[in-house]
Amino acid sequence: MSVMSNHVSADASSTIESLLELGKRNSENLKVELEKFLRDPYAFRFERKVESYYEQIESMSNPLIRGAFGFFLFAVAAEQANSSKEKSEKANKYLEREEVRDFVFENYGVPDEYRKDTLVLHRTGTTSYILHIPDKEAVLKIIKYRYLYNQTITNDTRDYKKRFNKGFFRNTARIYETGERFIIMDFIDGVTLRQHLNKLWRKPESAIGSIREVVSDLCLILGDYAREGIHHDVSPENILIGNDVVAGKPEKIYLIDFGYNYLLGERVGSSSDLLGAQIYLAPELLQSPSELVRLSPEARLLADVYSLGMIILEMLSQHGLSSHKRDEEMDRLRANYFGLGVIIEELVEEKPDARFFDANRDSSIYERIHDRIDTELQIYAQMSLKEEKGFLAVVLVLFDAISLSTDVIRKNLEELRLRGRVGLRWSAVTQLLQSIIVLAFGTLVFEDFRKGTWFDNMPGRLVAFSLALVATKYYLNIYSTLSTNAIPTRIARRAGFWLRVGSFYFAVPILYALVIDPKAWPFCVAIGSIVPTANNYFCYRLLVESGKEVKNEFGRDTPKPVEDFVADYKSWYELFAWFGTGFLIIGLLLRYGIVKDEWVYAIVTAVLSLKMLMYNCSGPAAARVRYELERAIAAYSRALRYHDHKTLQKKTTG
Repeated sequence: MSVMSNHVSADASSTIESLLELGKRNSENLKVELEKFLRDPYAFRFERKVESYYEQIESMSNPLIRGAFGFFLFAVAAEQANSSKEKSEKANKYLEREEVRDFVFENYGVPDEYRKDTLVLHRTGTTSYILHIPDKEAVLKIIKYRYLYNQTITNDTRDYKKRFNKGFFRNTARIYETGERFIIMDFIDGVTLRQHLNKLWRKPESAIGSIREVVSDLCLILGDYAREGIHHDVSPENILIGNDVVAGKPEKIYLIDFGYNYLLGERVGSSSDLLGAQIYLAPELLQSPSELVRLSPEARLLADVYSLGMIILEMLSQHGLSSHKRDEEMDRLRANYFGLGVIIEELVEEKPDARFFDANRDSSIYERIHDRIDTELQIYAQMSLKEEKGFLAVVLVLFDAISLSTDVIRKNLEELRLRGRVGLRWSAVTQLLQSIIVLAFGTLVFEDFRKGTWFDNMPGRLVAFSLALVATKYYLNIYSTLSTNAIPTRIARRAGFWLRVGSFYFAVPILYALVIDPKAWPFCVAIGSIVPTANNYFCYRLLVESGKEVKNEFGRDTPKPVEDFVADYKSWYELFAWFGTGFLIIGLLLRYGIVKDEWVYAIVTAVLSLKMLMYNCSGPAAARVRYELERAIAAYSRALRYHDHKTLQKKTTG
């Protein structure tokens, strides 16, 4: 390693001394050699040598070499300025030197009116440095020297004003001047969306309101540019949040860096930069980066729609995204914001033709996206646990006293109320029936103790009460929010029927065992198992059919975690069937006196019920089943709608 270091040191000394010698002689070759030096992507190795010679350079009379070497030291510091305050200050120290500013102005061809005494590094991009000109409240964006040889970059920079300043679009910086090496535009005092999110995630209670404003402005801006030219590079680094937003004033969002994504098409920048950018790029762009500039307007529009979906997903994720964890974030989003999860799944569909397919392929697509996203965000912003009054308050007090995770149940019910979904009525029926069962249990047990009949009746009443808790949690925590009405198939109609029957059917056998004949509890358990068995069977069939339809229409295989879930969920209806059969046999054995230990069977049943209550019908397990079923229903519905959409298109074009 020391041999390599010595070699670099000797090479650096030789290169710099050669340039110094040319400077002393005012050689005509000096400018050409300085250009080569500054364009060398590995020239940063010479930083220490340049610094050590800097005093000598300053004492020379040649301003060109002083400016070039000062600019070189600025550029080296600027590469790390985004993440280091010390490097940012160091870079700005060099910009304070007149010869460095003159070098920038002369070598980049900056117009005279923007050649001011103060330049400040604002931030460093992939292919450029963004310099603030305070006297003009403008930004001077200069291409990094090593990319000045790239004709695509220089041509795009030269034509930037002509391509993207056809009108003054809202929430975008006005472009004043452009050349092959520079762009001058409005200065926007603010932070990137990435920086804003890092602060926002620390205060999740205010996140939804801010996300609504950001999405609203982004859709407006992208809609404007969809009429003229597509942005092509939508990412958190290219979205600026004005400082008035950070201060809590009305949102002002700006979109910058329109056009070609050089990380992808030109393979510039670091590998980490490329990996970060790929998260937001549509799959079709990653497959054919050389075809970027030849994409049709519709294809570019759909690519931006994908990027927008990924940005919204990241905003809701409460942390940064990575490509290998995208599916995990989608699962988490569906569990917590299901309505938003459905929409974002449509936005980030890998198949371009199926991406948000039921919207027009023009600028109006962003109006549809905004309206749907905003509606969902309003629902979740309003989902607070309100203080109930009247009879419902009494019901909830009783319910809260005997149930687990009531916040989850009430959150589901509040969501249903805000959506105006029919499931709210069925959920209210379920809660009312449980309240009746709880009151009946308390009254009857009190009477049993008063009359001395508790020993004979308690096994049946205990089992009935425990199963009432399970049945209520089973429906409310898992199935109450599900609806198959959007799927016009026989299997969906059957699943929907059993979903609703499950909201009240449990009360019939439970009340019979509780009130009429406690000794009949095994038969009541067996009868009560019929509906859960049917419900789980048809929901399982719905999962399978959904996977097939998605495969047929979108060409996507079922992810391995979902396959594993479907296999596990299949056991639910099988277990319920065996559960009911087993209790039918136990009931017959008890009825005919073949076995006599009723208390043992009752206690075992109550313990099993408690286990189901805590582990299967509550917490993460219940949430997983609910959102997997919701995901399957939404995917099935979308696949059928896409099939109808394609059929209609064929008829129209045929």
